[in-house]
Amino acid sequence: MYGSDRRSLSFTDERFDFANEGMTWASVWGLVTLRDRIRAGGELRYLGVYDYQPESGGDGVAELGHLVELVGRSEYVLPAATDIDLVLGAQAGLAVLFPGGDFEREIEALKQQGAGVWNVPRLGYLMGPQVGGRYRLSRRTTLRADLAVLWWQAFLFYENDAVAGVRFEKSRRANIVRLQLGVSLEVAL
Repeated sequence: MYGSDRRSLSFTDERFDFANEGMTWASVWGLVTLRDRIRAGGELRYLGVYDYQPESGGDGVAELGHLVELVGRSEYVLPAATDIDLVLGAQAGLAVLFPGGDFEREIEALKQQGAGVWNVPRLGYLMGPQVGGRYRLSRRTTLRADLAVLWWQAFLFYENDAVAGVRFEKSRRANIVRLQLGVSLEVAL
């Protein structure tokens, strides 16, 4: 996560590291077959509370907020062996970060100082490739494993204003490269 804070002549370069340990998450998704081997669908993910380390090398973590993602998925299924398929795909979607904890307190403090920041969900996006495999257990059930590399970006601040006659600029965005490993049971309806 990086950004900057300028108040008149004072300039601060802001860089933070993410520090999520034991993150909670849940996901539900569905795909429909468009053609023989092509499938597309969507996924809703709740990734829990995102944390960050306030200062490089500092102790403790600060809460950024709850993250929800709405993702479009597409896949191309290649038969590899009897009852085994190779799955190549891609994901892209919208990320919504609901400010919480330390990030919400920072927003409220800036509002009290007269800055025109809003305490609303922050939007971002994500995209990336995925590869996986499926093993057919029965006619309607398949055991599947997927690996995806996702690039995620959210815009946290973009403020350029005059507060009490003093020039105020604040920008901050979060960039994450996330490795996603999933094991699931696929049920055909």
